Amino acid sequence: MKTVRECIEEARAKRNDVLIETDEGTYEEMFGGGWTATGEYGWEEEEHAFDSYTVSKVVELEEGITIIVVE
Repeated sequence: MKTVRECIEEARAKRNDVLIETDEGTYEEMFGGGWTATGEYGWEEEEHAFDSYTVSKVVELEEGITIIVVE
């Protein structure tokens, strides 16, 4: 399976929005780098916060959204 970073780069190359789904919640990419928890103000992670996770599946929606599910 690909790394989280590879999946993010592929989604960006397709100009898709990227969501990362963990057991703790869903994170969306912020403008300028980093990740913010969806629906949570001020709950942010750095750009490489998910690099150590394992990708369990990748879902590409027709709306131009890539969801990366990690463990």
